[in-house]
Amino acid sequence: MKIYEYLTIKFSNLDEVKTVLKKFNNSQVNIIWPFESLSWQGPHMMKQFNLLLNYKRVNFIAEVGEDIGLALTLIELEIKKISVSSNLNKSLREKIESLARKQGIEILTTQKFKKIQTISELMQDF
Repeated sequence: MKIYEYLTIKFSNLDEVKTVLKKFNNSQVNIIWPFESLSWQGPHMMKQFNLLLNYKRVNFIAEVGEDIGLALTLIELEIKKISVSSNLNKSLREKIESLARKQGIEILTTQKFKKIQTISELMQDF
């Protein structure tokens, strides 16, 4: 899948996302909202961020790791792209993928992204 090859940045601050998107305004970009941030901000915030960042060239991805409950909540909230850990139990992954497919949601694997950069790593490159 081509999505795994795009510039992928891990964010936890919406203002930083907007700043970086201005810099890469003509590029395909993956924005990963990490599990740690989703844990303390809550899945409903992800829904709000998703509405605010509705750009065609940006893939806004929620990282859930191995948290099945969070994945199910995000599917219910209709978050279009969810990334799970490759360590997730195979049968659980298949069940999540089945539920997601019914809702038109794409399930990705975090470890397949070529290189995930944090905002601090990205700023060093400028």
